[in-house]
Amino acid sequence: MSMRSLLILAGVSVVLVLGALAIQAGRAGGQKGAGLPDRVLPALEARVNDVASVRIEKASASLTLSREDGEWVVDDLAHYPARVEDVKRLVLALGELEPLEPKTSRADRYAAIGVEGPTDGSESYRVTLADAGGAELASIIVGSSDFFGDEQGTYVRASGDDQAWLAKGAINAPDEVMRWVDRSVVRIAGERLRRARFEHPDGEVVELARSGDAIDAPFVVENAPDGRQSKPEAELNAFVNALSYVSMEDAQEAPQAPADAVLAVYTLDDGSTLRARTWEDDDSRFWVVFEASDATEADDPDSAEGPGESADPEQPGDPASVLPSAAEALAGRSAWAFVIPASKAERLRARLVDVTDVVDRPEEVGPLLDPNAPAGG
Repeated sequence: MSMRSLLILAGVSVVLVLGALAIQAGRAGGQKGAGLPDRVLPALEARVNDVASVRIEKASASLTLSREDGEWVVDDLAHYPARVEDVKRLVLALGELEPLEPKTSRADRYAAIGVEGPTDGSESYRVTLADAGGAELASIIVGSSDFFGDEQGTYVRASGDDQAWLAKGAINAPDEVMRWVDRSVVRIAGERLRRARFEHPDGEVVELARSGDAIDAPFVVENAPDGRQSKPEAELNAFVNALSYVSMEDAQEAPQAPADAVLAVYTLDDGSTLRARTWEDDDSRFWVVFEASDATEADDPDSAEGPGESADPEQPGDPASVLPSAAEALAGRSAWAFVIPASKAERLRARLVDVTDVVDRPEEVGPLLDPNAPAGG
């Protein structure tokens, strides 16, 4: 080979190496390539406000979020309200997907970056957005994550398009229904409670009430059976504080509570009440339905004020003037029945044996003998 040919080959090699280094340096520095489109889904950005349903499909599961009467709900959870901000965040993230780098357009290489689609053995998933009429607005396959310089990126491919991209940002679209809702059902601090009554289908009734008018007066069992007494305050508080945080594990449209449901009635400091009916199903899961009512004057018809109300509603520290009623705390959730942890259900189903102890009685002692008394006397 002539010297001229060797020099030409050497020059080509240098150009190729420098080109590869430049590409790598651009990727490491997070420099977006020239000539790339502005968006992976260019038509979506202008129509994000038209999105009325979001369907997320994985190989083993799927879920649908829908906008009903202006509110986002989870179709697969009895149309329970979804966290609106999470839905908006996903839709906006998809509309703003910015290509950073083109990747493969070969189907046999899709699996390497997770954009082959939701098939058996695949971790990728498809997100499809539609309008109120069901017309598809966008559909995209979301794959693995990677970095482009210091920026986090995600491998994506528009459904029906051969070209895959590394796009700027992260996409969060879980297929577990509970990750789209606020699992908290009721939050009422124990300090708000004045009374609690538990009615069992076998006729047993448990009555708990504060022992005085003070807001922090300890609870006692008002109907403790003969020979039994209230358990220590710390143990009763486990039942008193049961409403401080009730979270759900599942939900369905509220059915009629069965006849063997246990009824718990809680009276708050403003006179409003919260009723909880709990039962155990055939799968050993505990369900609860709640209903609330506002304070009335029925308990004290001669009073000009409702139960629990202060004559001066602006009085500092008056809980009735600043804290929600039972209905406000329930916030419309009476339309659903919820599966709750068994440990929580136990606190909503108190028995007398749970809240009372046997009264300690001193042992009977016979008359003391006088040591100075004569023997036999």
